[in-house]
Amino acid sequence: MRTWTTNWRTCSSTKRSTAGRQGSWGRNRPCIEWCQVSAIAEQDGVAVVCRERCLGCGLCVTACPTGAGTLQPIPAADALPPPADFAAWERERLRNRGIPD
Repeated sequence: MRTWTTNWRTCSSTKRSTAGRQGSWGRNRPCIEWCQVSAIAEQDGVAVVCRERCLGCGLCVTACPTGAGTLQPIPAADALPPPADFAAWERERLRNRGIPD
């Protein structure tokens, strides 16, 4: 169902983004906290997005204090069709969270 994908530059715990701006967030990662499907984890001091779990909603992008994340449209040929109804959408969400339906 995704029509957008997140595109991340390096976002490290050294308080520097790739743009070189200083941050004051330290080890706090709002992007991880805001992700409703737990698609972001910290690995070696870097926020890493799991593309299989990511819905492309953009909450992490708006929460990022460094501007490291952006949304990019997925090419139409690669976009998944939307679920047929609400129940199908709920089943897909459960699968993305690792919960069997």
